[in-house]
Amino acid sequence: MSDISNGAGELAGRAKQSVGDLTGNEDLQAEGQIEEVKAKVKQAASDVSDRAEDLAESAEDKVAEVADRASELGHKAADTAGDLHLDDKRVTVALAAAGVALVVVLLTRRAAKRTARKHPVARGTVKGIGRALSS
Repeated sequence: MSDISNGAGELAGRAKQSVGDLTGNEDLQAEGQIEEVKAKVKQAASDVSDRAEDLAESAEDKVAEVADRASELGHKAADTAGDLHLDDKRVTVALAAAGVALVVVLLTRRAAKRTARKHPVARGTVKGIGRALSS
């Protein structure tokens, strides 16, 4: 719905600019430019918000996958300890902890790689908003 509203605001701004151009009314031209820029900024903010929601959902899915994988590793460690007749609970706990630690290290490395490169859509949107506000 906001796409339609923002598009209408952008068109209204352009129309005011055109009428201002035709009549020589600089105030109407400026008002049209302001409306157009406001609509573009609102649309950019909406796009960033939508992208952030998508990323949050994706992160939740990944966390659930990692939790499932860590649980599997814990069960495998317990099974392996049982197969090797290592019934000492300390060994089982140590193997499970090692599996979880490995998953944490892998996730930390992956997160560090992701933060190292900024998302091009977000970077472009921020630049666009800056240009729109400065004009």
